[in-house]
This record gives sequence, C-alpha cells and structure tokens, in this order.
Amino acid sequence: MKKRVFYLDNLSGLLIIEMIFLCHIRILSVMIPDSGFLYQLQYFLIFFMPWFFFKSGMFYGRNLKHDITKDAKKLLVPFVCYSFLAYSMQIVCMLLRHETITTDSLLWSQLEGIVNGAGIPWNQPMWFLITLFIVKATYGYIEKYINKYLILLLSLTIASVFNGQSMVLDFWIGTSFQALFFYCLGDLLHDCQYKKNIWLLAIVVYVLRYCFTWINEWDARLNKIGNEDSYFLVILVLLCGIILFNNLFKYCLDRKIPFLTFTGQHAMTFYASHFPFIMILRFYVVPYLKLEGTISGFIVCSILMIIYLAFVYMGLLMFYKVRIKLLSKAAL
Repeated sequence: MKKRVFYLDNLSGLLIIEMIFLCHIRILSVMIPDSGFLYQLQYFLIFFMPWFFFKSGMFYGRNLKHDITKDAKKLLVPFVCYSFLAYSMQIVCMLLRHETITTDSLLWSQLEGIVNGAGIPWNQPMWFLITLFIVKATYGYIEKYINKYLILLLSLTIASVFNGQSMVLDFWIGTSFQALFFYCLGDLLHDCQYKKNIWLLAIVVYVLRYCFTWINEWDARLNKIGNEDSYFLVILVLLCGIILFNNLFKYCLDRKIPFLTFTGQHAMTFYASHFPFIMILRFYVVPYLKLEGTISGFIVCSILMIIYLAFVYMGLLMFYKVRIKLLSKAAL
C-alpha cells in the first residue's frame, strides 16, 4: 500500500474545505459579495486549483509508471459516476418542486455544459478530472521526446494566449495548458522547492502580491485573470503560494491532524460529490429562507453541507463493506 504523505493530505484537506465553503457556498449558494473576512481568506488561498495539478505532477514517474488505463479508471470513471449522480439529483429536485422538465433541461443544457467546460450544470467541478486526465496523458507521452523546460515555456505561452479569447477556447486550450504548466512544474520542482532560498523567495513574492495588488481576479477553470492583471505575474504568485504552503505544511504540519488529514485522504469523494448540494442550497434553501448575501446564510449552508458530506461518506462506507462481502463470497 502506498504510504500517505501527511503534510500533503493536510494541505489537500485545507484547500478542499476552502473551495467548498469559501468559494462555492459563499459565492454560489449564498452570493456573499467579494468583500469582508471570508473573501480575504479565500483570496489568501487563491492558488488552490493549480496546487492540485502541481501535487499530481510531484508524483509523476516516482511511485508508479504512467498508465493511461489506470488514469482513466481513476479519473474518467468518477467523472461519469458523479456526473450521473448530480444529474439524477437535479431531475429529482425538479420533480419534487413540480418544475417544468424540458428537452433543454434534460439534454441540451447538459451537453452545453460538457462542451463549454467539461461538466454538467449540477457538477461543474468535474472539469478538473477531465483536464487532469488530458494533462497526464499528454505529459506522459511528450516528456519522452520534448525537454521539460521547453514544455514549461510552450504550455505557459499557449495558456497566456488563450486567456480572454472565448469560453470554449479558454477552457479547452488555455486551461489545459495552464494545468500542464503546473503539472510539469510539480515534476521538476519535486525536491528543489524545499530549498530555503526558494522558500524565502516564495514568501517575499507572496507578501508583495498584497503590497502591489498583483492579483485582482483569478478563475482557474476559465483561465481568467482581472482586466488590470498581468498573466505571467499572476502565474508567478500562484506558484509562490504553492511553494510557500508546501514548505509550511512539510516542516510544521507533517503529522496526522484528524480533521484535515481525513478530509485530504477523502478529497476525491468530497470534491466530486459536494456541488449538487451547492445547487440545492442555491435554488431551494437560501431563497426559501431569504438568506441571500448574509453571514447567517453562510453558517446555515455550511452546517447543512457538513451533514450532507457526512451522509455521503457513510453511504460510501456501506457500499464498500457490501462490495467486500460480495467479493469474499464470490471467492469462496
């Protein structure tokens, strides 16, 4: 069994929590404006999506040989399963609310979501699984023939070009190459990111971002920056944030921390299953309770989300227990 790396599990757990609560609940469910303490917390961890590509690149070619079949099983199968779960939840909610079900809601809006951003409306975060699969398959093939530093240069250049072109091009080309850039960096900086001088440089740059407001807006899914931002400077700040927190957690939090470690070890489950409930909160809970834009709404939705994720986890535990029993019986 592959040994767990606690500091990466802990940081993964923190970033998953940040994404679910500070990003999706705050912005999409409760619609709290980009101001105040919650926004500043999210802004402080703005590198959270590139970090997951960087972390995946850190393990490239080290534990297991690149295997596209295993990648498909690990990434594409959850994409299909959790997309179907979200689709089912959407239809059930519409039926219970006696909403009109049309061909558009059943089919065309779903296809549009996949074409524009590799995710159906009720599970948009699934774009990450498709993008990571594309990146791993691409990198596993081209790094044998192309110098890795050239891959870095080309991927960053292409990503910068496909920023602000169109939603489809920015996602499928811009985001894919942006993700490839961070994945390749994870491979190249696997060890040297922990050198003291590099960590110190990362700290300086990450502090300076506040002094000079180097990032006004960043959307990893759309490869989007603010109108006044420099793409290359934004990418530099994101990279420094990744290095800064990797070092911080490696040297200070490389041990089992119950809540963070647990969340990080089950990051895929929480990542892939949380968004349909975000949509339920947005369309059915927050408007009914009139909690739009309020801290009370954020607290209520956060509590409901924790309960929902607890049920999801217990459901998966029961599923795996039943599966193990069935496999044991079949082996006899």
